[in-house]
Amino acid sequence: IIHQLQNEFIHLPEKKRIKKPEFIHEFPKNHVGFYTQKNEQTHLVISAPGFKGNDETRYAANILATILGGNMSSRLFQNIREKQGLCYYIKASHMAQEDTGTFLIRAGIDKQKFDFGIEKIYQEIERVANGDITQEEFENAIGYNEGQIQMGIESSDEMASFVGNQYL
Repeated sequence: IIHQLQNEFIHLPEKKRIKKPEFIHEFPKNHVGFYTQKNEQTHLVISAPGFKGNDETRYAANILATILGGNMSSRLFQNIREKQGLCYYIKASHMAQEDTGTFLIRAGIDKQKFDFGIEKIYQEIERVANGDITQEEFENAIGYNEGQIQMGIESSDEMASFVGNQYL
C-alpha cells in the first residue's frame, strides 16, 4: 500500500517546507469558568497536560483514561454515574497531537449535586494518582483498547486513516 501511495504522489511539484514555530503550551490565567444556562445539568470539563503524539507515554495515558472513565465499566462511570447517580454522562480521554496532548474528564452533572459530584470525581482521581489500580482493571483496559483498534480498522475510512498516520 505504501508503494502505491508513493507512486500516486511522486509527480507532485516540490514545495518549499516552512519550519513551523515551536508550540508553546500556555495555561489560561483563569482556570475556572462558568457559563450560566437554564438547564438541569452542568457540563464539566477537567483538563490537564497530556503527552505529545510521538511520546511513547501516550499509550499509558490512554490506558489510564480507559480505567478512569473510558467505558461503561470504568471507575467514573460505575462510581459516579451508576452508584451515586450524580451525572448523566462521564468520560475520560487522552488526546495526543503533534505538539501537545490533553487529558480530559467530561461530565454532565445534575445542577443540584454539582459540588458533591466534583468532590467524588476528584476522589477517584486521587485514588488512581495514588496507585490504586488493580491488575484486573489494567488488563481489562488493555483488552478494551485492543478491541477498539481492531474494530476501528474494520472500516475502510478508519483503515485509511491508520495507514496514513503510520506513513506520516
